Amino acid sequence: MAVQISQATAPAVMPPASSAIDCATEQTQLEQSVANGLVDQARQHVNDGQTEAAAIALAQAFEAIGQVEDVGAKVTLLDQIINSYEGSADRSLLEQLVNQANPPQRQQVAAVLPQAVQVTQSLSSGYSAIKTRTLTSIARYYGILEQPQQAQPVLTKALQASQSISGAEFQTKALTDIAQVYVAIRQLQAAVPILAQSLQFAQAATYPDANRRAWALEPIARLYAQLGEPDRALQVAQQIEDAPYYQSIAMIAVIDEYLKAGQLNQGGQLNQTRLLDRAVAIALDIPADDQRAIILGAIAGRYAGARQPDRAAELLGQALEISARTRTTVSEREQAAVAIIVRYAAAGQRDDALRFVGDFDDPTAKATGYGAIALLYAEAGQTERAQAALTQAVQNIAAIADISSRNLVRQQLIDQAVQSGYYDLALQVVQTVDLAEEPEQTSVSYSRAQDLTQLANQAIAANRYDDALKIAQAISPTYVEWRDRLFLQIARGFAEAGEFDRAQAIAQENVDPGFQAQVFAVVAAQVQLVVQQIDPATELFNQSVQLANTIDSAAEKAEVLRAIADEHFRANQPEAATQLLNQAVELVKTIEDEESRLSTLQAISAQFSAAKQHQAAIQVTDAILDAPVRRSAAIAEAIAAAIEGGDLSTALATLNRLDDPATKTTLLLKIADRYTQLGQRSQAASSLAQAFQIAQTIPGEESQTINVRGGENPLSVEDEQDRGSLLAAIALKYAQIGQEQQSLQVAQALQDPAGRNALILRLRCYGATPAQ
Repeated sequence: MAVQISQATAPAVMPPASSAIDCATEQTQLEQSVANGLVDQARQHVNDGQTEAAAIALAQAFEAIGQVEDVGAKVTLLDQIINSYEGSADRSLLEQLVNQANPPQRQQVAAVLPQAVQVTQSLSSGYSAIKTRTLTSIARYYGILEQPQQAQPVLTKALQASQSISGAEFQTKALTDIAQVYVAIRQLQAAVPILAQSLQFAQAATYPDANRRAWALEPIARLYAQLGEPDRALQVAQQIEDAPYYQSIAMIAVIDEYLKAGQLNQGGQLNQTRLLDRAVAIALDIPADDQRAIILGAIAGRYAGARQPDRAAELLGQALEISARTRTTVSEREQAAVAIIVRYAAAGQRDDALRFVGDFDDPTAKATGYGAIALLYAEAGQTERAQAALTQAVQNIAAIADISSRNLVRQQLIDQAVQSGYYDLALQVVQTVDLAEEPEQTSVSYSRAQDLTQLANQAIAANRYDDALKIAQAISPTYVEWRDRLFLQIARGFAEAGEFDRAQAIAQENVDPGFQAQVFAVVAAQVQLVVQQIDPATELFNQSVQLANTIDSAAEKAEVLRAIADEHFRANQPEAATQLLNQAVELVKTIEDEESRLSTLQAISAQFSAAKQHQAAIQVTDAILDAPVRRSAAIAEAIAAAIEGGDLSTALATLNRLDDPATKTTLLLKIADRYTQLGQRSQAASSLAQAFQIAQTIPGEESQTINVRGGENPLSVEDEQDRGSLLAAIALKYAQIGQEQQSLQVAQALQDPAGRNALILRLRCYGATPAQ
């Protein structure tokens, strides 16, 4: 049976064609196949966190997309790769790459964007809407990468493309998006005329319903508010009719702008009161009750800050009365009132808000209110008051009778603390979990160790290593593996920041020599990379190896040596890494448990491949004895990695280690693909010649199927590694590189007349004509 190559490395095998061949479709499928293969590579690199490799693959993908002649297919590819859509949690591949890039990587990622612009610019005016959206997205990515100067010419191109968009509704959305990017890159004056033009289109458009009109006008109102033009924003918001949600959102944005101006107190007390009165007048017209009540709470807080307590009390009472209208129980009214009280507190009235919350009876409302106010105290630097409010929140969480509700309120408070950056408060909340609260029958699983681990990972992702260290230390030693993984990440973070002493001190968190060895290796690699101090790095690496050598267990020692080798690779010291991995291989050979031995050897081989040490990766497979299937799989994966890494000579030299002709043929097709990408057609042809020779030896029927599902509703699919499929793939690849006679020769080797004739028809699309 053939060794199955992973999807990322298997060549695309064309499906059988009918007798009537559409050569335009054939060409489009080929072009899309090439582009999709490169996009898949880029996506895999992004998922693996390999930002530089992803940028290279995506640049190649844009080049391939530029060669796609079918404009519809080109548009689909660009849209899928570049654009993210409102309301969808999924981000486009390019946006994921941009967001993933750290400061040193941003320039390399930004270098991909001009190619994206070039391909997008090739679209005709018939695709103006998607062209405008795509250019706007690219400009936004320049902004995220902190290159606003590069964003501006792309926005100019987007604006030019928008002029050809048909339909006023589509034009207004396109122009609003462009204006939004100008605001994001702080080019406010440039946004103003574009927003005015967008408003004109929005007013002229014909909409199928009120929500569509509101969907166009609401972001315009918000942008005017952000531009410091609240009166203009209000005019736009008032044009939204029969869509209370959208109108409320727009009006709140206007009010927030008035409150901001009032807080600055420009023009003295009289002007501040005037602005607040204006905010009230607008708020009373907000159609949605809950939004109206919440913003009145915020305005009440501003009046209190302006030393107008009577007016503040009047508005707060009005807000609470509005909120209570549709609620029938005390708990419902109090829980709805929390949002109002919190906005009141956020306007500077934390002490008063605390007293209001204290008068509640419902523990859920009290816990939510106390927790939110605790974070506001922390934000204001009032640590003691924050601590007292948090204590009240925790006590009320414990008083919630339903365990599911209790855990939900607790988790919401943890999430709010993390979002606000107060990991110390989040840690305190997590530590209040009573492990006795975790009966098996509960539908809400709440593990303190899991939550602490998640919290620590969030702190690490935010580069808050001090907080992460405290959180990791709070995890029970029972979960030593979880703790150690976190400690190693924290040590790396400290070391990357140049805090080597703090990083090294983490070794004391566990007396286990294997853990300490890994910490020293992590620090050593960063000393080498960050400050280029060879001697201290060498000393730390030596210490790590000495500690590893004190470990008795062969399996554990091998794992630690692998970890140290990884750091040597990271520090660009492949010779030292290879030496350690060779030692690890010798140790693994002594492991009695077969599964442990084989899986570790495969992991070491993959480790070499990831470090682009492809010959070493293949050599490791020699140690996989008495398991021919596993050995063949490891060799095939190592060869596939070498092909992807561009080490084609190693891949070719290793093929003879494989016995299965289908696997060898599949890999040779991949090698031919790579040579073709490099423009080396003679080498590609040579690989295809080998593939043809080997493919003819594949045993069994020419066309075979694989039973995917049995039973009453069986399902079978064509085996893409049967002899017929692989011969067809070889013939097509010959044709694609202009080797017409060779492609026909391979086609003639097919025994099935119908399949052979169908293939020859497809080959004609590439210029191959059967000899007379």
